[in-house]
Amino acid sequence: MSSPVNWSSIADDFQDSLLLGNGASIAVDRRFAYKNLLHAAERLDLITSELEEVFKYLKTKDFELVLEMLWHTHHINEALGIRTRKARTAYQDIRKALVEVVREHHCSYSYVEDLLSDAADFMMKFETIVSLNYDLIVYWAMMKGNRDRGNWFKDGFVKDGRTFDRDWQRLRKPYKAKGSTLVFYPHGNLALASSLTGREHKVVVGKASDLLGQVLDNWSCARSVPLFVAEGVSRQKEAAIRRSEYLATVYDEVLADLGDSLVIYGWSLGDNDTHILKTILEGHLRRIAVSVRTEHRKATTIRDKCQELAKRIRSHSKKIDVTFFSAESDGCWCNG
Repeated sequence: MSSPVNWSSIADDFQDSLLLGNGASIAVDRRFAYKNLLHAAERLDLITSELEEVFKYLKTKDFELVLEMLWHTHHINEALGIRTRKARTAYQDIRKALVEVVREHHCSYSYVEDLLSDAADFMMKFETIVSLNYDLIVYWAMMKGNRDRGNWFKDGFVKDGRTFDRDWQRLRKPYKAKGSTLVFYPHGNLALASSLTGREHKVVVGKASDLLGQVLDNWSCARSVPLFVAEGVSRQKEAAIRRSEYLATVYDEVLADLGDSLVIYGWSLGDNDTHILKTILEGHLRRIAVSVRTEHRKATTIRDKCQELAKRIRSHSKKIDVTFFSAESDGCWCNG
């Protein structure tokens, strides 16, 4: 297994698709280096004994699923005039937990603004981007890129974010820009939401710096429930995806149509995301480039990591040519 190369030496051969994992967010801000939302909420002592019972009853660790179930229960009880204190309290507690966790761990726009232009420049090199991250980094980079270069980035939500266009392929045609990049979230995102009737939409703001505040305000006022898959093993995540028209479309159509080449940045290809890897490799990919962090690591450690990742990919498809590159390379992601 050869050593990871610099990104610049392979960039011309990888321009079809980019997949961003949690490592991409951590590269922007170390505050994203936590295991998951539920563990973060537990560490902040935000999960009450009543909420623990709800998680146990539903046999899940999926934060988003419990939030959605309690949200619907709360509104149904309100409509029926049922004043169930426990259900109302549990809903309010988990809503508060989600808001507080995101406030604790999510950076502000001003904190990362200087890195967003580099991220947008990197993202522009690809026709399709899929982000597995729930945070707002990619959305902010899109807004930055579109402000500076025209309507380059598109996420499929039209009519001011109110509707996802099922005919998403038509959006590849450039509009008021020299090119286009389509961006999707297979596990959803904080900026995506679902109404009580199930209508899925995107949170839209005029200024990027207002986005996080608007998202948290929507949750606090119970206007919508966030559309993202936060926890669970691969099987549970796939089941959650099936509950959403948007997520199911991305999973079934977009992931199977990533072109000949794919760049993976900051994704560990862990067991919890086997469904994503399997679906991607059922497409027509011929080449995959995987980022590896090389800073302060021994050569043997890097080699072992590369072998592990290559083995995981080739266990699903032996026809794929796998290349490794240094995540710290110049011109890669937010490295400038």
